[in-house]
Order: sequence, then C-alpha cells, then structure tokens
Amino acid sequence: SQRLVKNCPYIKKVDIKQKFPNTVCFVVEEQEAGWYVQVGKDFYGLDFDMKVLLETYMEQELIDRGLTKLVLPELEEVIVGELPKFASDDEQLMKESLKIIDAFRTHELKGILTGLDISNRFEIKLQIDNSYEVYFGDMTSFDIKMKALTEVLRKSSIDYGYAGGTITWDEAYSSFALK
Repeated sequence: SQRLVKNCPYIKKVDIKQKFPNTVCFVVEEQEAGWYVQVGKDFYGLDFDMKVLLETYMEQELIDRGLTKLVLPELEEVIVGELPKFASDDEQLMKESLKIIDAFRTHELKGILTGLDISNRFEIKLQIDNSYEVYFGDMTSFDIKMKALTEVLRKSSIDYGYAGGTITWDEAYSSFALK
C-alpha cells in the first residue's frame, strides 16, 4: 500500500484488509485538489497541503474542477507527487505560505475565492467570484478584514445590484466600521 500511495499522488491512504478465506478488500482515500498554480505554460493542481497532484496544459480543466488559482513566491521546480520547490531555500517561506493558504482555505469565503496571490506575503491579493479584486495587505487582523470583506461583498451585491470591481482594505474597513 505504501508504494501505491507514493506512485499515485491522488491516493492519500490505502487500507488493505484480508477477509478469510479468499477475499482482500482495498479501501482507498483520495487526495482532493483545491488550488492550482501556473509555471510557464503548465498548470499544476495542488491539494490543500500543497502537494502537486496533477499537471495539465489546459487551465480551463482546473477552473472547471472548481480549483482556486494560487500565485506563490517564485517556484524553482514543480513535480507531480511532491511539494513545489521555491526558488528561495528559505524554509520559513514555505511555512508562512502554508499558514496563509490554510487561513483562507478554512474561511467561509473559500467557496467564492477564485484567486489568491501570496507572491508577496505583505501584499496579498484575492479574486472573489471572478468579479472582485481585493487588495488584502498582510495577515494582520485577518478575522476583522475577512468580516469587513464579507460585509462589503454582501452590501455591494444586495444594496446596489452591482457586482464587480476593486476592494481595498481601507474601503472594506471603513464600510465595516460605519455599521
């Protein structure tokens, strides 16, 4: 089962159970892709821990699967079945990237998050529902910023019948603070 997991990146876990006298049961747990990155003309699907699960030349295939585009700090190497290798050997960079990704992955807005640019952790940018560009800044006051963003998105689409545009942290904060 270890070889199967190693050779097939989509397989997370395999349990093999033998039922006597002559039956073997395989229980396979699959990895789920949640993000994709672009390197040159290639696109790579990543699981939520950033393990590379697939490679394709067609971005639309990944969009159709509902994957969120992820822009990371410069990548040196991307190999299916492994974690992407950053051009910088700074292990802290990988840890910080995973921390940021996890914060957005577990937030209620993940379902409408269509892009996340963390190439610069101090200038994070989001794309919401392919309609809004959000300049998020850094991860300081993450929960407050996400509450404010949620409120701005709700007001924008409900009160004004308008969907789309650019949202900066200053706009989101002042809109939220006025409530």
